[in-house]
Amino acid sequence: MPVLLFLADLSTQKIYYSDVKVQLRQRYIDYSTNNNFSFTLSNKNELHFTIDQNIQNKDEFFNVYGYKYQFLMLVLRMVDYSAFETNLKEFVLNWKRYFNHLKHQNADPFLSQSVDFYEQTIHIHNCMLHISNALNLGMQKVDFQSVRNDLRKMYDYYGVTPAYDVLEYEITVLHFQIWGCTEAIICGIKNYILISEKDFWSINFPLIYQEAQNMDRNATEY
Repeated sequence: MPVLLFLADLSTQKIYYSDVKVQLRQRYIDYSTNNNFSFTLSNKNELHFTIDQNIQNKDEFFNVYGYKYQFLMLVLRMVDYSAFETNLKEFVLNWKRYFNHLKHQNADPFLSQSVDFYEQTIHIHNCMLHISNALNLGMQKVDFQSVRNDLRKMYDYYGVTPAYDVLEYEITVLHFQIWGCTEAIICGIKNYILISEKDFWSINFPLIYQEAQNMDRNATEY
């Protein structure tokens, strides 16, 4: 259940907030071994009543109202956390199989690939994108339909008109784009599980912690 902690400073009319779960996990040993646990609230996370002023440009707008968007994004991440954690666990436990799948590139361009294979590509992409969005890793969404539309001219030129099949050339284009994001995803996951929340994951989910340590997109032996 998402829980926010607020501290109100009545003299300044400012409110400071913190995500309870983040602090518990980042200081998990302290939380789990002590009867008393203190929370830290930073002035970087504050809400206050905005003084009306004439906004002239985008920079001024974000200086005045940016704290509201920061707070809103935190709330959205908290609400989404359960789904994010499910995706994260699945991806870490299956990273070998997923990376092996994405390494499938440069086969005979006009061979057909199964729909199941194509759907697995979509699933891996969506998993990675969810993790990237939650951890601010900067992965760009791959537009699968645009890729297919871009290839129509080539298909028409060679007289190949796949209606339901997915051709190997399309798979290569997709996998190449997704594969380029794997290094950032690995770094983000390792930082999150092995550093930021190290004690929480190593104690409660040792298998996931171990797999996160092993993640390597250059691994060749499975």
